[in-house]
Amino acid sequence: MKRLSKKGMTLVELLVVFAVFVVIIAITQQALFASLRGTSKTEVASKVKQNANYVVSVMERALHSAKDVSCVNNRVDYTSVEDGKKYYFSCEEGNVTLGGSALNSNETTVSSNPPCSITCSPEGGTTSVVIDMTFQQAGEGSGLRAEEKASHQVKTSILLRN
Repeated sequence: MKRLSKKGMTLVELLVVFAVFVVIIAITQQALFASLRGTSKTEVASKVKQNANYVVSVMERALHSAKDVSCVNNRVDYTSVEDGKKYYFSCEEGNVTLGGSALNSNETTVSSNPPCSITCSPEGGTTSVVIDMTFQQAGEGSGLRAEEKASHQVKTSILLRN
């Protein structure tokens, strides 16, 4: 019978195994972090887009059946057919406001570059309100990583009934 050698692994064999494990861990770590960054970017973009769509839908519902609509300096004044009261939408300090109260959440702002634009078309007998604004997450330009930045531009025309 042969006797088995009780020698252990050589130092070179141990170093090779260790190096293989280090490479596998590094590759796995990079893949994991890339996946997390992609998920973060998607979440931010989704929040910005949802908020932009909410603001525009509120404006569309209110203006679609409004009376006495007029636009001056990125502000649209109108009379509600529901209660007969006068209201206005405007772009103020990074927010779209309804009567001075912000419609967009505190997680998003309206970009100043390009500037927010609310105009009536045609000027005299208003038949539509044209909205052009870009929404972005709050804190834009304050050292956010690329995966934490997102913006969504909204360009639409709201046809008026009255």
